[in-house]
Amino acid sequence: IKFINIAKVHMEEKNIQETNTNLIKAQRIIEELNGTLDMKYDVSKELRALYTFIRERLIDANIQKDIKILDEILPIVEEMRNTWKLAMEEAKKQRVLEGAK
Repeated sequence: IKFINIAKVHMEEKNIQETNTNLIKAQRIIEELNGTLDMKYDVSKELRALYTFIRERLIDANIQKDIKILDEILPIVEEMRNTWKLAMEEAKKQRVLEGAK
């Protein structure tokens, strides 16, 4: 999210190098998430498709220097972050409950 937002600012300023740098950083994060998926779980297949879509759109935005593409994927990435945050909070609560037993 951070690097997409930074890229948007640089894109508006027509700073091609910094746009490229930050979109590549965002791509690498998505690639890392994709690469760590354990494909024995069904949810991993769905996440792989989502990560692939996001990565392809980041590449498209970088090639086309199109801020609309970034505006398209930013809510998806934010929703993913929020979902992971909730999952981590739930896991933490579960560990606390199990520790209290």
